[in-house]
Amino acid sequence: QNVEWTSLVQRQITEMNTLRRQHTKEQCEALRLLLEATQKIQTKELVERQTKEKKELELSQVRQNIEDSKRLGSE
Repeated sequence: QNVEWTSLVQRQITEMNTLRRQHTKEQCEALRLLLEATQKIQTKELVERQTKEKKELELSQVRQNIEDSKRLGSE
């Protein structure tokens, strides 16, 4: 009877460890998916911000060129 008890306890420990490993794998996969989604969002936001800043810089350069041309024309 003692051997049966030990065997039962050992089997339960093994099953618990298996469940814990599986749960950990599932958590890792969920975290990986969340991180990938977050990275995509951040990349999109970064590209949009860079595009906006580039347009603003180009507009600023055009304005500066116009002002420089006016200044040269009036001299």
